[in-house]
Amino acid sequence: MVAEQDGAIVGMIVVMVFPMYFNTSVLSAHELCWFCESPIDAFVLEAAARQWSSEKGCAIIAIGAQEDARTERLEHVYARKGYQPFSRNYMKVL
Repeated sequence: MVAEQDGAIVGMIVVMVFPMYFNTSVLSAHELCWFCESPIDAFVLEAAARQWSSEKGCAIIAIGAQEDARTERLEHVYARKGYQPFSRNYMKVL
């Protein structure tokens, strides 16, 4: 999905749908990547992703956040929208 303004792409979100790992009768949607130039576009994209995922029959949607200076602020935004934290990933440069 993309967000456009005056014909220019100002944001996008990629969402993948697949069965839950331990209950394959339940579909889940997972955000793979996204970017936005403004918070307003981010809210529009997040709502569109939720709607699309629901239409595909998903029971849940999972959206991530990069670990940076905005992470704590995003946690509050997601919580107000009904999201709950469920995992944290770690990486190491090889």
